[in-house]
Amino acid sequence: KTHSITGKNILDVYVDKKGKVWAATPEGGLCILENGKFKSVYFYNNNSIDPVQIVQITEDGQGNLWLATTDGLDSYNIHTDIVTNHFLDKENKLIDKRLNIRYVYVRHTGEIYVGTSLGMYIYHPDNGEAEFFHHDTNDSTSLSHNVVIKIFEDSKNRIWLGTLGGGLINFNDQQKTFKNYDMRHGFPDNSIKSIEEDSEGNLW
Repeated sequence: KTHSITGKNILDVYVDKKGKVWAATPEGGLCILENGKFKSVYFYNNNSIDPVQIVQITEDGQGNLWLATTDGLDSYNIHTDIVTNHFLDKENKLIDKRLNIRYVYVRHTGEIYVGTSLGMYIYHPDNGEAEFFHHDTNDSTSLSHNVVIKIFEDSKNRIWLGTLGGGLINFNDQQKTFKNYDMRHGFPDNSIKSIEEDSEGNLW
């Protein structure tokens, strides 16, 4: 039996630790599957020419949802039904009023890794501070490509970044440095949209 969802398009589907199914739609915002039907739990005010869209959903250790949106990083408190916008650039190094978030990953440490079209942020929910990493032509250990579309933590807790045109990047979270792997290292393409690890620790 088919049940309708608010809107015609689904941008992401996420199953949380309790088995609840969440969906992100352009028209209905954040939706949840209850009693066999989807209902909207949070709707962005999309009466503007450039509407806000949720592109990815993930979850932290407290069961709260983190939302990658076309208007920045948001979190949804499952207990209060409150959505909070987390401003990543308090020092206005970049104007991120419309910061396009590409991917969000919650580490086992509780830090929020955020891939954007301008580089990568590490957001610390405990104090609201964020670290920003981007490509620097004068630093060979900096982020080699700014468009980060995938973040993956392997079984050894190493962070890997997939980029749109810059290959695969390994992030050393102790030294805050980056190492790039691309077509020069045998990759057939420099766009890495997905990363998985097999039982032997190899990345695919």
